[in-house]
Amino acid sequence: MIGIYLKYFSITTYFFTSIIFCQSTIPDLITDRPDVTESAVTVPIGSFQVETGFSFQQQKINEFGETLENRSISLFSTLFRYGVFRNLEFRFGGGYFSNKSILGQYASSVHGINDLMVGSKFVLRNQEVFLTNFALLFEVTLPFGAEELKPEKFEPKFMLLGEQEINEFSALAGNVGVEYS
Repeated sequence: MIGIYLKYFSITTYFFTSIIFCQSTIPDLITDRPDVTESAVTVPIGSFQVETGFSFQQQKINEFGETLENRSISLFSTLFRYGVFRNLEFRFGGGYFSNKSILGQYASSVHGINDLMVGSKFVLRNQEVFLTNFALLFEVTLPFGAEELKPEKFEPKFMLLGEQEINEFSALAGNVGVEYS
């Protein structure tokens, strides 16, 4: 039985690695996660990139003789990116959020799908000497998901994304934008 699984695993691994290594060029992988700053670079034409992760946070606060404990986890915080044109990508993302708060003997929790969004990124400058990469990002958070977590209406966001390469190994990046909520 183990031999059959090993055989299928070997064939599958060979098939996928041979496809990967048959590509003539492999583009740089530049992600928009897990950091806060969005990159000023789009994915290549026809490329589909999936970025996902999770975060866990736990807080314990003691004030006025009461203890507030808060635990939250964000699972499958995922961003799908697809390169439509040389300087344009479409984006879709969302995640699952769970939170439990305890105050003394009282507890409350909320969980479900949140932050479902669609958007696009357009690169204005690419690989220049000054202001190496510069792009525009437009996203809309949709009123979809768990009742307690979803926005009441569409929430548009517009950002200017900038990046300056310092040397081969480092760059300085920043974002400025507005969000209506």
